[in-house]
Amino acid sequence: MDIFSLLVLSGLGMVLVILFALEYRNFRRNSDRSYCPPLNCREAFQSPYFSVIKIVPNYWIGGLFYLSIFLCSLGLVFRWIPETVSPFIFPIAVIVIVASLYLFWALIRERLSCRICVIANSLNILIAFLLMSLGWE
Repeated sequence: MDIFSLLVLSGLGMVLVILFALEYRNFRRNSDRSYCPPLNCREAFQSPYFSVIKIVPNYWIGGLFYLSIFLCSLGLVFRWIPETVSPFIFPIAVIVIVASLYLFWALIRERLSCRICVIANSLNILIAFLLMSLGWE
């Protein structure tokens, strides 16, 4: 059941990343068109925490995270990959939890009300805990 939950949550995460990327594209083009007007995504684009690693925006890293979780979950469901990936799960989960808590702190510190950011960071923590539960089976 946890694997199917990971599939659903990572799929939802990918949808959020696409929505955020479209909104960012419109922001860069100075377009008034918004995909999430009540969600205040544009406030997050101007924050110094928008790109924590400074090479790519955070949503790119999130997109890679969600895609890799989705593909690994599919691999486990269809037995394309062995179930012995456990040693890697715990460190990845810890990194995700720490990064998400840091970004939650950044949202509070900057007084941003980006709901997509809050939802995505909550998803990250939930996925990390599911990964940890899978790693201990």
